[in-house]
Amino acid sequence: MAHMGTIFLDEIGEMNVMLQSKLLRVIQEKQILRVGGTQLVPFDARVVVATNRNLWRLVQDGIFRKDLYYRLNVLELEIPPLRDRPDDVLLLFGDFVRKLSPALWQSVAPCSDALKDLLSSHT
Repeated sequence: MAHMGTIFLDEIGEMNVMLQSKLLRVIQEKQILRVGGTQLVPFDARVVVATNRNLWRLVQDGIFRKDLYYRLNVLELEIPPLRDRPDDVLLLFGDFVRKLSPALWQSVAPCSDALKDLLSSHT
């Protein structure tokens, strides 16, 4: 389904070594073999991964493949946790409410100070 698109793999640091080698093969050869299949299928996709672990430390500890690390680490973005960005909580809350329930947004938009304090204090 991700062919000619983007595939997102979350918690890549938890992947076992056997699956790491299979993923590396797919990335390098741009082909996959479906479960139970006998023919190789072309696969060209952008791979985006995320983890909350230090992949380089896992490479040094021998838990994560070094060659896969270098294939995946083309652009590294470090996003601090939401608990370290309390102002973003208010923005995200407003965006979610506005998208999920425009009617509710009308009553929440003038957000009370108590609600702002509650959302900002969440850690």
